[in-house]
Amino acid sequence: MAADMYFGCLDGTFDADGDHIYGEPNDGVDWLEEVFIGRAPVETVAEAEIFVDKVIAYELADKPKVCQFHAAIIAAGNNPDSRQIPWDCEQWVPEEYTIKELFEQEDPITKAIWRTAWDGSYDGEPHTPPLTFQHAGHGNATCYGISSSVTWCNGDVSSLTNTFWPIHMSVACLSGQFEVNDCLAETYVKDDCGAIACMLNDNYGWYSTMDASKYSGEFLETMFRGLFSDGKQHLGELLNQAKSYWVSAAQSNSTYRWCYYEINLLGDPETPCLTKRRLLPPPTVTITNPPDGSIVSRTVKVTVGLMMGSSEARPRIDTVEFYIDNALVYTDEEMPFAYEWDTTQYADGEHVITVKGYYCGVFRDDDSVTVRVDNTTRPYVEITNPVDGSTVSGVVLVITETAAVDTVKFYINGVLVYVCQGEPFEFKWDTTAYPDGLYEIRAEGYQGNLLVAKDTITVSVRN
Repeated sequence: MAADMYFGCLDGTFDADGDHIYGEPNDGVDWLEEVFIGRAPVETVAEAEIFVDKVIAYELADKPKVCQFHAAIIAAGNNPDSRQIPWDCEQWVPEEYTIKELFEQEDPITKAIWRTAWDGSYDGEPHTPPLTFQHAGHGNATCYGISSSVTWCNGDVSSLTNTFWPIHMSVACLSGQFEVNDCLAETYVKDDCGAIACMLNDNYGWYSTMDASKYSGEFLETMFRGLFSDGKQHLGELLNQAKSYWVSAAQSNSTYRWCYYEINLLGDPETPCLTKRRLLPPPTVTITNPPDGSIVSRTVKVTVGLMMGSSEARPRIDTVEFYIDNALVYTDEEMPFAYEWDTTQYADGEHVITVKGYYCGVFRDDDSVTVRVDNTTRPYVEITNPVDGSTVSGVVLVITETAAVDTVKFYINGVLVYVCQGEPFEFKWDTTAYPDGLYEIRAEGYQGNLLVAKDTITVSVRN
């Protein structure tokens, strides 16, 4: 049988005795997964798109508080009573949830009724598809019994119309045998309706002639216990938790060990089934240098910042293209994304810088700034008031004369006190906040974030 726990349980080889027969009682089996495993049962691009779209829509959806339970007659005279399987599961469902029952022992089950159980219109309000859908009946790889006389098969799944996708679990034999093409569980998950995930048997399901819920049914019960009592809502973690209750039994009893191995998850193991994920804003690219409207000359380093929501951690951008006036000039595939732009190859005047961010070849975001290239005028800054060596008091207007700069930063004794980003480049200095004495005034001129000119004077404050 296929047992995906082999890939998630990382300790040991599952063949401690080296006889190439795996999972025997003396093979030192690691029973609890360190990595939760699930399968996306897709073979084509179209199937992959449906699967991904379902997972995204499911995770962003409000989760219904409805659980659908089912029992078909599995033995003559309904002995043992198959209803014991859902009844044992129901005891773990919180009071605020609606429990719906579809039991052959009480009413005939047809395919039409089965469809209504999936879309939520069966058995009264609320008319919403269920969060979980438990099945109890016989099965094979491509069909299972919804009653003792009616089978539901791969070809029937496409007739479902449910708009929310339950987690589906069953004691049926073989209906999760994904080695065939395709088993019933795969068909449920691949369909645009159907289930968000299936936890079904890859091989034979088991029950006791004395108790229908014994063996395979007990694993179903602990799925509900793990979900509602233990709070293990991520699908892979949920299946691992459900199995964990039966480690001791599986170590000593071959039937429990069989059941333990054969239940696999078809679905995304990280998907949460009780909570609604928050939709994160898409990643963004932002030109961090030069600033929009700035003056640039010579070689300018164009830099890009990446954001994922409010965090800069692990942005989903792996390629950035740089454009000057809509012409692609550079592609960078490694962080930090930057481009050394030689402005001397362009005419003086306005130019548009554009960056485009991609992830795995898919466009995600872009940003643009307009700058003015000036390689003719020599950038300079000169403090024209107050005069170097003068005495000042009160509030003094510090005035500069500039050329080819877009920002001036003012410093008093080396401390930044004001940033001016537009002409006239000046600031009012309240000298009464400073003790009398000598002070250095420095003005620095920038093109974007690049320092290109500066001037310094010394004055005496006397108030």
